[in-house]
Amino acid sequence: MRSKTDFAIELEAQNIQKGFLTNLELYEEYRQRNVAQTINTQRESFVKGSFEDRRLLEEKVENEIRGFCIWLEETKDFDRDFARYYSLSIKSLLLGISIGEHIAQLFDLILKRQKLDK
Repeated sequence: MRSKTDFAIELEAQNIQKGFLTNLELYEEYRQRNVAQTINTQRESFVKGSFEDRRLLEEKVENEIRGFCIWLEETKDFDRDFARYYSLSIKSLLLGISIGEHIAQLFDLILKRQKLDK
């Protein structure tokens, strides 16, 4: 089993932005739905929802992310650490969690990509 240090070194060696775009494409394949549309729906539901609605949405997202992680491991032969990394990044987007400028830039990139696809 690799140490966390080895995993961190591998992540740094990769082009993270390119990897994230690949992640979005994989999620679209898994979900069979456009990721920009999914993100907008999830974010809107989270912002407008009551405390209980948000809790239920978080549970739903947790279950979906577990499924996505398993799908990456079983269908795409992802290493467990990478499957978890990819899944957690999608979880952040689905819940609309703002974790700094990097995520805001990714939202912009996703939405711009959506406009170009039309």
